[in-house]
Amino acid sequence: MNNDDKSFNERVVKIVETCDGSVARTFYCIHDPDFGHWMSREPFDGLIWTKDVRCRQEFASRAAAEVELEDFLDWRREQEAGDDLLAEIPWDREAA
Repeated sequence: MNNDDKSFNERVVKIVETCDGSVARTFYCIHDPDFGHWMSREPFDGLIWTKDVRCRQEFASRAAAEVELEDFLDWRREQEAGDDLLAEIPWDREAA
């Protein structure tokens, strides 16, 4: 993953569900440990984080989850960069 100047705490976690001591299924999710939220199935600009395990996004492999996490971090960086660009644009009321 690409770690520029900012540190993000979201991470891929492995979930192993068991039933009567036997593994029922294994999958991967993206978790934010600071807030205890899971990445949801919503688009990035929607309700991306949830505490509801029924709404969390599940991945069959760690690789697939890592790709999604990197896509999300890239999107977040683009949003932050866009905020900086908007701050530099002179608006009508500020133009000479």
